[in-house]
Amino acid sequence: MDRQSQETRKAQHPVLRWHGFPREIQYAILELLACGHRRSARAPSTSEATNNSGRLATYAVVCRDWQAFFEAILFRRLMIRQQDLPEFGRLRPCRRGLVHHLWLRVELPSYDCSMCRQHETAKIMRKHNPIIRKAFCDLFAILNNWGERTLLDADSQGRGLTLEISVHSPSDSEHCFKNISFDHLSDEDDVCVLEDATHGWVGGRRTFQPGRFTTARIFGNSIYVNPRKRLPAVRVVKHLLIRRQTRRHFWHTTMRHIMRSLPELDSVRLEIWKRPSRGIQAANDAEFFTTFSKYLPKQVRSFVLFEDFNQDYDSWRLVSGIHNAELVRTPYQPLARWLAGSRKLQSLSASFIVDAKHYLDAVRHRPEDGPWQNLTQVSLTSLLLKWGTSSDETEGLLLAAASAAHQMPQLKMLELWYGRRGQACLFRYSVLPCDATEIFCSGTWDLELQSGVVEAWRLVSRSDFRVRKATRIDADLIQSHGDAIHHLGLMLDVLHPESLRQIRRDARKS
Repeated sequence: MDRQSQETRKAQHPVLRWHGFPREIQYAILELLACGHRRSARAPSTSEATNNSGRLATYAVVCRDWQAFFEAILFRRLMIRQQDLPEFGRLRPCRRGLVHHLWLRVELPSYDCSMCRQHETAKIMRKHNPIIRKAFCDLFAILNNWGERTLLDADSQGRGLTLEISVHSPSDSEHCFKNISFDHLSDEDDVCVLEDATHGWVGGRRTFQPGRFTTARIFGNSIYVNPRKRLPAVRVVKHLLIRRQTRRHFWHTTMRHIMRSLPELDSVRLEIWKRPSRGIQAANDAEFFTTFSKYLPKQVRSFVLFEDFNQDYDSWRLVSGIHNAELVRTPYQPLARWLAGSRKLQSLSASFIVDAKHYLDAVRHRPEDGPWQNLTQVSLTSLLLKWGTSSDETEGLLLAAASAAHQMPQLKMLELWYGRRGQACLFRYSVLPCDATEIFCSGTWDLELQSGVVEAWRLVSRSDFRVRKATRIDADLIQSHGDAIHHLGLMLDVLHPESLRQIRRDARKS
């Protein structure tokens, strides 16, 4: 092709350069390229997510505009294992402000079938604890050097860095407990059929109950971190998250070290597990009460405490002869009273570890302390919302809630609920966008609102008041407390969305 023909072709088909596009078109193109990564971001450990991240990293070197756009996506949520910490420590200062969510995923050594039905020994614990301690110390030392920093994202609204911590062995989900997950679940995970007859899985269902030590294996020993020096102070972290996928119990000294080293926390979300016996639970409750009351940073505004459980595990423990095992845990009253005195909180959610009755009684009996000026959202569970509870007890709970609400002038929503296999119940008070107030009931049984309860809540209302028609839920749909949360349609934040999905999946595949 001669020179003149080439010039004619260029004139007919001009080259479109990136900076020649309108800004709106540029953004649409970048969003189209990024959408595959956002779809797979719910499963960051899968090969699809890894491939998409690699592709975005390739896009980021095209030009400065592309670099700024794709690095904001790539660095927004980072999952690092202990072996990744040296590389993470070399993260350039200009990229630190892109990180919104940092997940430290401590992976303990794998184990084979000769060990999967045995509890962790003291010898194994002595191997695990240095791994965990070094990971914590290294991460906190790195973040200590970040200092205060502003998120480089217009949508961040200065919310700060979220630090998520998890500890597990990859083998925990490879033997008898193939229905549990330590990753974000993909749609394929929900439909896959589990097959491993040796470990009791045929056609996606469990064929025999794991023994006492088999169950104890996935809970391991307590996470004990007691460094010679205090963990370095990390002021950049504003939010702490520990999800229920960490079945290992955080020893109280470990939690205290973490709390003391995060002095700027604004929110805390802890999803812990019910302990195997009443005696162990009582000791644990007392230690955690001391931890929260003495070491929780005073400026924390949002506190979510969710105690998870598995009814099958609890039944197996009883069959295995564990002394004082409880099917339904006894709520811890001192913690409920302490929460009632935490007046700086704006949002509170406590599930199963305390009972709403004890919290509300503590609020009602402390009028001399003045109103709860900051509290806008409260979510609590109560055994008085179980099926079979006398109507007088349930009515007393709802009247106590109305009385307490009078001392919470900023209250926008209160949810009292309960759920476990075969039953679910919810009472909700809410201030609607139109400034009207509403009470509502839902559940697998009829929670009848007596006239005295309706009138008590009418007096709480400062404007138009409504009683929304109750809804009935089919009890057969409730295979777990996770199903109860889902079908009740809880509007307040009681646990992480991925944790809810894991609970429901665990129950379906157990």
